[in-house]
Amino acid sequence: MVCSCSSVHDPVAPKAPEEAEWKKEMKEGGRKVAAVTVRGAEVVGDSVGTAYHGVKNGFEEPELQAFGPYPRDYASTIRKHMLRFEGVKETASFQFAKPVKGYLNKGILRGGEIEWQGWVVDVAIAAKTPLGQPEVDEYVVRMKDGDIVEVIEKSYAGAIRRITDQPVAVPAAPQR
Repeated sequence: MVCSCSSVHDPVAPKAPEEAEWKKEMKEGGRKVAAVTVRGAEVVGDSVGTAYHGVKNGFEEPELQAFGPYPRDYASTIRKHMLRFEGVKETASFQFAKPVKGYLNKGILRGGEIEWQGWVVDVAIAAKTPLGQPEVDEYVVRMKDGDIVEVIEKSYAGAIRRITDQPVAVPAAPQR
């Protein structure tokens, strides 16, 4: 995905902001790696919060009553899912953080609406490699109405926003 913004006051921009088309090229090491053209966009701001005609200005906030019920049996549900669908071995050790409310917005150019909202559970899974070395994998599990929506490696789950008073941390997985 290529994302780029052009400021109204960009001295390098080849066209005035009133024109209906902008072009942006991305270079890496002097070599062109991507090009993007935006047509029919109308600039309505000139800051980081620049919006285009037809696009909301910012991200939508979640409805507090739309998260669904607290996932009561989340540990068992997640463990069964990980063993069945994610290739985790039966001998693995699981550590679960408490579920917190979370949500995910669509991209700003897609309107910024809520794409998903429900409960987020951080999970650490300790297992042994084929050579007997311990390894810990961390995941973020999105849940809605007690069901698993998606399992994401923790390093790729940065877009999920959490609603909590305290930072969420998974306790260290026990060594086997």
